[in-house]
Amino acid sequence: MKYLSLYIIFILNVLFFSQLTGQEKPNYKKIGTQIADKNSIYYYPKLFGRYLAADRELSVEDFRYLYYGYTFQAVYNPYVDSEYRKNLAAFYSKNEISKDDRDQMIKYAKLILKSSPFDLRSLQILDYAYYHNEDHEKSYDAEFKRKMIIKAIRSTGDGIVKNSGIHVIDDLHKFDMLSEMGLRYNGQQQIANNACEFLGVFENDRKLRGIYFNVGRLYEVSSNKLKGD
Repeated sequence: MKYLSLYIIFILNVLFFSQLTGQEKPNYKKIGTQIADKNSIYYYPKLFGRYLAADRELSVEDFRYLYYGYTFQAVYNPYVDSEYRKNLAAFYSKNEISKDDRDQMIKYAKLILKSSPFDLRSLQILDYAYYHNEDHEKSYDAEFKRKMIIKAIRSTGDGIVKNSGIHVIDDLHKFDMLSEMGLRYNGQQQIANNACEFLGVFENDRKLRGIYFNVGRLYEVSSNKLKGD
């Protein structure tokens, strides 16, 4: 697990992200209207049901409405992490993962996804554990969801400058996206403005000092919850 195809994953991610074009910031007003309209194809209860079923017909645009639309749901709480994440962490340093280990990993990953349905780390765990348990259909389901969430996130910006910050709705997704882009976080984090954060990265072939992430929606929802709105 510890060294699971890291090099291959790194190369594929770099190639994947180098081909992304057509980025557009999420229009939260439009998203909020569409997901609340029962006559809309983006009506959230129906769209979310398709997500849970890993409907392969869902497009990147559908996933944009799913991911960013989740911020309009009452259960969305951006800065509260799952109590089960520490249970998964125990497996990360193990060199050998048994069938019993994988079953436990599946259990905790699914518990995390109940409260954080777009958690990239848990989806990756499910992909790995189901695959090695030879439950390939469920492995493909997790892989599909994870890849489409990543595509939706990356469709919002390249992160090179503040104005093209990558929009995320989960604080952990900033670090996940750096990894997906083949970049390593160097521990430097700065608040660029009231909606953007800058994460520094170690030296890399693309000469990037870091990536900008737009976390304005996290700030907004968190502030509203504190006010009791």
